[in-house]
Amino acid sequence: MRSRRTVILVTVIVLAAIAAGLLAHFRRAGRAASNQETVPAGSTSRIVAMGDEAAIVLGGKAAAHADIGTTPLRAGGVAGGTEAGDIPAAGLPGELMADPARSATIRAALPGRLQSNTWPALDSRVTQGQILGRVSDAAPMSAPRSGTVLRSHAKHGEVVQAGQELLVLADFGALLARVVWRPELGRSPPPLLVISPLEGGARGAARARARLLGGTAGVDSLTRMPLYLYRMAGTWPGARPGEPVVATTPEGEAAGTRTPRSAREDAVGDNAVVVPNAAVVQWEGLAWAFVERQPNSYVRTRVMTDHPVPGGYVVTAATSGLHPGDLVVTRGAQQLLSEEFRTHVRMSDETDER
Repeated sequence: MRSRRTVILVTVIVLAAIAAGLLAHFRRAGRAASNQETVPAGSTSRIVAMGDEAAIVLGGKAAAHADIGTTPLRAGGVAGGTEAGDIPAAGLPGELMADPARSATIRAALPGRLQSNTWPALDSRVTQGQILGRVSDAAPMSAPRSGTVLRSHAKHGEVVQAGQELLVLADFGALLARVVWRPELGRSPPPLLVISPLEGGARGAARARARLLGGTAGVDSLTRMPLYLYRMAGTWPGARPGEPVVATTPEGEAAGTRTPRSAREDAVGDNAVVVPNAAVVQWEGLAWAFVERQPNSYVRTRVMTDHPVPGGYVVTAATSGLHPGDLVVTRGAQQLLSEEFRTHVRMSDETDER
């Protein structure tokens, strides 16, 4: 009798499990069908392979709302539409920031206790190759470059985790200026600005010339205006990342001034093109531009900034893959950069769900 009840109980449990599995299957199928009905194919942006390149393809909704403008590249000339208007006498607000290309981050290679009797303090100077300390039995850590300690997140005797950021070094003599630009002044800021401390007094006379690198993917948190990065030719004593500054037009130079063909343009040949400033965006300390390969399909390509000219940068096909006639995005490049990152995150999440 007991054996019979056991068989019946087991049978009921098995049937219940099968029923639960079938119910879950039909629910998943229903959700998939619903998604297919409510999300038309091609309505979302996606990353696709286009030859040897990866392109961001704007979906229906993104393409409808994007205000993308392109300009064909011309051989040996600056593409039009990049002129900037006059900057107000009061200048443009901004702040100093560390140059990612001249910064270094030291992380713990493995978990353990940090051992160092000479661990550098905040704002202290470190030279390249200087031994900083060690974590447990790992090899001693040395400074990969010379610089000043910008951030310190550990101290002698503290237990740290693998991959934890311990120290950030920055070259305070080679800073960037992040400047707030007002769109009504023009499509992009001028190629040259003068950066000065915002505060008055003795340091108020300090100043440094700076050259445009390009726009950023974000906007100013207060004004919601676009931000542009400038590489400063020098700094003043006590200049630090985060310091507020003001940007003005160099004396005797108009914001949209252009000069004749330069020696740098001649150096790279007649087949070179000039990528306009309005097309350049910054990501991880490097300059990029988007090229429209097909309608609503854009490829992000590296822009070398070692040959700056008024209005942009001279590049060649060998260094950037850009040719005369290529359509570069001169309006909406920052929005494309943000859309590319969002699409990467969404596609990664969808892959994980599968």
